[in-house]
Amino acid sequence: APSTRLKLLALFSLSALVILAFRLGSNIQFTWYLRKDAPYCSIPPDVAADTEAFSKAALRALEDLGIPHFLSYGSLYGAIRREGPLPWDNDVDVGIIMPDGSRGAAAHREWLPKIAAAFGPAFDVEYQSWGGFYRVAHRTVRADLMIWTPRGDSMRRDSVEYHIFRWNHDTFHTFPARLVALPLPFLPFGDQMWPVPHEGLEIMKYHYPKDWWKEVKPPNCQREDGEKDAAAAAAPAPAPAL
Repeated sequence: APSTRLKLLALFSLSALVILAFRLGSNIQFTWYLRKDAPYCSIPPDVAADTEAFSKAALRALEDLGIPHFLSYGSLYGAIRREGPLPWDNDVDVGIIMPDGSRGAAAHREWLPKIAAAFGPAFDVEYQSWGGFYRVAHRTVRADLMIWTPRGDSMRRDSVEYHIFRWNHDTFHTFPARLVALPLPFLPFGDQMWPVPHEGLEIMKYHYPKDWWKEVKPPNCQREDGEKDAAAAAAPAPAPAL
């Protein structure tokens, strides 16, 4: 019937638009410090102190919980290249591997009180099922504990997004399980030694396939660098020595 064909056509068109939007959106960096309103290029001393204290608390809590964990995303860049957080970064990115059988939103919500208790009452802890992570916040700092689960030879984010937009998830949120096989190596991250994936930045090739080697600065840092370069180019050349 014509009405049935129109409904199918409308459904197909809507699906195509959704897929197109996600394909275009997959090239966008969603990291907080890449937004136009990122507050600083280098975090001020009080925020740096909060970040250091927060990192210690997060490491202690995860060790107490007995959950395998490792630095990831921007925090891994910082550990490998600077032995600490990136200068503009006031969050800690951590991957966690939940115990066998702890899969799906219901299981992760059951873990929420345990994680909150391990961090303590001074920390705000919530579970976000869409992205598949726990967010922990305190004062000026936060941590995202990304939940990874093994599926065959791969590790995948256990999230609602995986089930709805699997192609996008497989492009950016899947990597070989060998990269986080226990035991993990350690690297300095501030005053602590944190577990990190094997093979250095190899895992970044799966998170950021187009520019995995780059350490991308916030827009205000890029503008400052551009202004400095322009000023240097416009400065008069020094007079030749007589």
